[in-house]
Amino acid sequence: MNREAALSAAQRIAHDKLGTVVRLALHPNEPRHIQAYVDYAEALADRNADAWRILERTLLTLLASANDPLLPFAWRISCCDLAYRPYRALHRMPAWLQRPDRLRRLGHRLATVKLFEANRHA
Repeated sequence: MNREAALSAAQRIAHDKLGTVVRLALHPNEPRHIQAYVDYAEALADRNADAWRILERTLLTLLASANDPLLPFAWRISCCDLAYRPYRALHRMPAWLQRPDRLRRLGHRLATVKLFEANRHA
């Protein structure tokens, strides 16, 4: 494995670890971790041939966190607020890299995030 591939693999591992912090809200009083996760994904996508996968996984992690009622509400809101960035980056990818059906499904998931639970006792 050459140096560039090893660096790329190490960067993906670091991104995945940060994704775990975001998904599980391991530091719920530090929403900067969410911002750092999105920034890191965008930086990786700029230099990586596998940009679609990186951005899609980032978006899915943010959406899963935003939809998780067990996480703190402020954390979920922050995830939802930043989910547009990887989605927008996927839209800006060259036409030959875009996957319109998957992008449409991701857009639907982003548009239908459930931050509030319906009151079941009413």
